[in-house]
Amino acid sequence: MKFFQVLGILIAISLILFGILYPVPEKYVDVKSGRNAYYSEWSDNYGAEYLGGDAYNYQVEASLKAGYFSGTMTLKSLTFVSGILLFFMSIYSYNSTSLLNRIAAIEDNSTSLLNRIVAIEIQRMEQGLYEGESEQRKIVQNNDDKKNEEA
Repeated sequence: MKFFQVLGILIAISLILFGILYPVPEKYVDVKSGRNAYYSEWSDNYGAEYLGGDAYNYQVEASLKAGYFSGTMTLKSLTFVSGILLFFMSIYSYNSTSLLNRIAAIEDNSTSLLNRIVAIEIQRMEQGLYEGESEQRKIVQNNDDKKNEEA
């Protein structure tokens, strides 16, 4: 059980780091012509000429970059929040399991103590060691004798 809690903490830390360190694309767009422009990475700061006019090319490239930027920000925020949630859930799980283990140990000790007390009381009852028990028996015996005589 402890292995999974530690594993959860490690995964949570890696998710938080991924959410922080994943690169965000730049907001500037530079449109280039040529064959290499079509094979650029998303994180690069330039795009390809799709249409004849520069304004159209910038609009197309800006909309593509905006989609990539929003997807990247969504990915970063989801991994960061998931990492934080997993981190606190793993710590909560670790604390509650350790608390349950301590409660179980206390219950084992108190149960064995209670069993000892009950065993001693049963022995005393069997041996008739309680004070006043012989007097109670006499009173009960006298009451039984009186009922038998009346009948």
